[in-house]
Amino acid sequence: QPHGPYALAGYSFGAAVAFEIAKRLEAEGERVDFLGSFNLPPHIKYRMDELDFTETAANLAMFLDLISKRQAAELPAELRALPKSRQLARLIELAPPERIAELDLDLTKFTAWAELADGLTGLGRTYSPSGAVRSMSVFCAVPLRGTKQDWIDNELSRWDEFTTEPNRYIDVPGEHYTLMGPRHVTAFQSVLRKELDRALADADR
Repeated sequence: QPHGPYALAGYSFGAAVAFEIAKRLEAEGERVDFLGSFNLPPHIKYRMDELDFTETAANLAMFLDLISKRQAAELPAELRALPKSRQLARLIELAPPERIAELDLDLTKFTAWAELADGLTGLGRTYSPSGAVRSMSVFCAVPLRGTKQDWIDNELSRWDEFTTEPNRYIDVPGEHYTLMGPRHVTAFQSVLRKELDRALADADR
């Protein structure tokens, strides 16, 4: 639509993208009545610095349920010595055939996805948030490492530095990679719908 009010949200890396879009819209005088971050803090450079191509591809494969969390942690050391094309082929070889079919995935498509993810990781290494939006709803899941409370207190809460009004921090079940997976998606959508309805109603008032 050409004008607001808008509702925006981003999952993981997408939260930084949603923040930048909302910031630009508000600067142009548009209403952004809802802005959500699904378990991403404002500062992501340190995490992007940890991910090379192999780590990014393995994390993507885990995210897509092609490999397990344990495999994602162990495989990079084995794969890193291989050419990139062979790394990706190995990840596809390890994936359950039914999951490959469910995603309509093959090596060519997975390669394109992995290269895109690696490009985004590269962008994240230079990303430094600045400016501010009105407010955000931050959905908090179990982080990749550390406790959930530390994640909220020391990482997610830093969104307060980039808003002009108080933010809301909403607990959701699951881990970073599973909060919208089959086990948790029903609960997540219920929490999201409730928060979205609240934000839009408050804005209309």
